[in-house]
Amino acid sequence: MGGKGEEKYELCACTMLWNQASVLKEWVMYHSWLGVERWFIYDNNSDDGIQDVADELNTRNHNVSRHVWRGSKRRRQGSRIVL
Repeated sequence: MGGKGEEKYELCACTMLWNQASVLKEWVMYHSWLGVERWFIYDNNSDDGIQDVADELNTRNHNVSRHVWRGSKRRRQGSRIVL
């Protein structure tokens, strides 16, 4: 990141979740209001249509990326990587 032509962001948010599609839109929109410009969503194998919500948010110019992250052991590892 940070190469020529890549956009830089002042404030990014990162979270891990499972089956939270019903609240993701509100969460992103609220944090956008607070100044977050980019979201990294680590998804623990949700089956509730979360990618559709992320796609909808992206059509509204929210920069949301979803990364599939399976398993509880990997969730702990992911916490270390993200931080």
